[in-house]
Amino acid sequence: MSLDVALEVPLQPLMRHVIERGLQRGFRFFVPDEHHGEVLADFATACIAFPQQLLSMGSAPASFLHLKVLEPTSEHGRQAVQILVSHQNADRSSGALRCKIHVYDLLPANPEGATMEVFRRWMNDDFSMKGQASLGGYWCSISDVTEALIRFLAHPTFDDVNYHVSGRRYWSAEETRKEFLALAGRTDAGRTGNFAIHHLETAQLQSVTVEVVDASNRPPERPDLGSFHRHLEGTTGEGWRPTMPLRQTLMLVLAELEGVTRGVR
Repeated sequence: MSLDVALEVPLQPLMRHVIERGLQRGFRFFVPDEHHGEVLADFATACIAFPQQLLSMGSAPASFLHLKVLEPTSEHGRQAVQILVSHQNADRSSGALRCKIHVYDLLPANPEGATMEVFRRWMNDDFSMKGQASLGGYWCSISDVTEALIRFLAHPTFDDVNYHVSGRRYWSAEETRKEFLALAGRTDAGRTGNFAIHHLETAQLQSVTVEVVDASNRPPERPDLGSFHRHLEGTTGEGWRPTMPLRQTLMLVLAELEGVTRGVR
C-alpha cells in the first residue's frame, strides 16, 4: 500500500527499522533536509530497489503522517520511548490530530543508554555496575515493535490517546543475565574456536515453578497493552502478538554491541 510518512528523527534506531520495513510495504518517507544525504547513504542498497521512496521534507505532499520521537520518560519504574503520531498538512496546520505510543523495555535499546551499558559490562565479565540487579523487564524485540508500528500506521487513530507497548512476560535480571551470557559465550567460542562442552549443550528452558509472591519478588506492574492490542485487532485482524523469543532478541543486542565495539556503526 502507498502511505506518506514524515520522520522527524529518521536515524533513531527504531525509526531506522520503520524505514527498512516500510519501504518494502510501499511507504514513502520524508526526512528533514539536513538528514536526507545521510539517510540516503544509510539505505543506499534499498534505494536501488525503492527509488523515489526516501525523499526530503521539502518535497512532502499536502497531507502526510508525521512521526516524532520524544525524549524518553520514566514510566512504570523504567524508561519508555515515546512516539508522537500525528496527521499533518504541509503547513503543519493539523497537528491536533494525534496520538502517542509509549514503548517499554525495547531491545536493542539506545546504544548510549544505561540498559545497553549493563549488557556491555556483562559481556566483559564486569558485574560491578550499580543498578544492574534491577535490569529486568517485559522485554520486546525491536523487530516485533517495528512490525506493529507499520500495521498501526496503515490504520492510525487520532483520538489524542496514549497507547502502551511492551512484552507480555516479565524476565528478571538474573534470567536476562543467564540468557545473555550463554549467547555471548557461544559467540566468543565461535570467533576464537575455543569451544567447551557447555557451549555445545542445549540451553535449558526456564522452568515453571510455584513461588510465594510478596513485595520483595513481585515483578513491576506491566503497562496496559489492552488499547493497543484492541486497535490492531480491530483494524488488521491481529492484535499485539510479539513472536520473537528473548534469546533471538538478545542476539540482536549482542550484534549491536559487537558492531559498536568494532566500529561498524
